[in-house]
Amino acid sequence: MTDAYEDVLGETRRHVARLQGELAAVRDQLASALAAEIQLRQEIEACRTEAALAAAELTHAQRVAAERDESARHRVAELDERLDEARRLQGDAEKERAAVIAALGMRARRRLGRAGDSEE
Repeated sequence: MTDAYEDVLGETRRHVARLQGELAAVRDQLASALAAEIQLRQEIEACRTEAALAAAELTHAQRVAAERDESARHRVAELDERLDEARRLQGDAEKERAAVIAALGMRARRRLGRAGDSEE
């Protein structure tokens, strides 16, 4: 073999060794990137699960709040009806009281009128 051939062969072997080193570095980077991708996919799945649970909790909380609101509206309507009935009864009682007072006043005037007639 000639010196030129051995020089080319040595240069080629050094080049192949350098390329093998670069290939090993790229393989390490690829393995690291794949591991990071797997980790990120797991985190994304965990986030999706968490979001689904949060959505379910929100739906439940909204349903409970709606039921509570409906119950409160029903109770307010019931109390409004009772208040209207109490006001009606109070009005009836005031009218009855006024009628009783008027009747007692007429009775008292009649008695006073009779008492005045018997004194004369």
